[in-house]
Amino acid sequence: MYVFSTGALIDSLKLEGDVVNYIDKKTSTNILVGLYETNLNDSVIYSEKPEYQTKTNSAGHFKFNYLPNKPFKLIAIKDENKNLVYDGSVEELAFSSQIINPNDSVKVTISLFKELPVKNFVKKSISPEYGKVSIIYNKPQLDIDKVIANGKIQDVSKLDNDTLNIYYTNEYDTLRVLVNHQNKIIDTVVIKIASSTQVKKQVEAHTIKYLFTTNCNGVLPYYQLPTFSSNVKVNSNECNSNKIYLKATDDSLKANIPFTITFDKQNPTLFYIDAVLKQETSYSLALEKGAFKSADGRMNDSMVYKFKTNSVEDYAHLNLKLQ
Repeated sequence: MYVFSTGALIDSLKLEGDVVNYIDKKTSTNILVGLYETNLNDSVIYSEKPEYQTKTNSAGHFKFNYLPNKPFKLIAIKDENKNLVYDGSVEELAFSSQIINPNDSVKVTISLFKELPVKNFVKKSISPEYGKVSIIYNKPQLDIDKVIANGKIQDVSKLDNDTLNIYYTNEYDTLRVLVNHQNKIIDTVVIKIASSTQVKKQVEAHTIKYLFTTNCNGVLPYYQLPTFSSNVKVNSNECNSNKIYLKATDDSLKANIPFTITFDKQNPTLFYIDAVLKQETSYSLALEKGAFKSADGRMNDSMVYKFKTNSVEDYAHLNLKLQ
């Protein structure tokens, strides 16, 4: 390696440190780390390349050699397009809140995060299947006041999520949605959905179905209820509990265990099998075909879910004394 100097002396100071992810504190690889003049304002990262630059290695570590004896601003960028400048909220950013003076004994750790964009807009809208549309925003939506749509059954928007899911029935071809925000801004979204002919053919061909995801696979914490999430809205009128059977497979009699079905009030796709479950017991939960039917005619296939509850002994005990 050759080192060149524009003056009579070669600068000899060093600076090293690590870049970690803000959320999980894991090290971040191949991150651009730059040093900037302290007299420049913070917006310089949008327009100018750093005066000194390096990248983090596979361990998230960076190191500068041959630095002059002067202070710097330290900023790291997940440079997605390799242009050596910061391109706003599409890229992640990390910085030191303190002015950095290079020194062999100085080691700095900075955290990489993604800025929340100021402007709010709809990135895209999709209809993954008949009965549901999703409007995807560029950031989490915290101020939705009301959602209006023809045929709407219910809408669900998680506060920490950028997606608004809308469930509807008896609407075809296009679905026009109005999203009212608390700041009086209204998003108008027109989404192409299946025609009545297409839906009828899909139901007859069984290409659209009533599908479930569940926690009834493997080991279930003894204090949790068997939980199901469907791909369409569920309600009590669509459910035939006589086609659902819960049994303890450890029981030689294998008698049916009584239960009730509880529908989640906040999420129209969630329901729970409310039953008294024992610790360290194996169970079988069977759903016959047609236990659930949707308004458009689809129904679930026959499924058997097997799981085992764990024990209170699987958990640690924490004793706290409150002053």
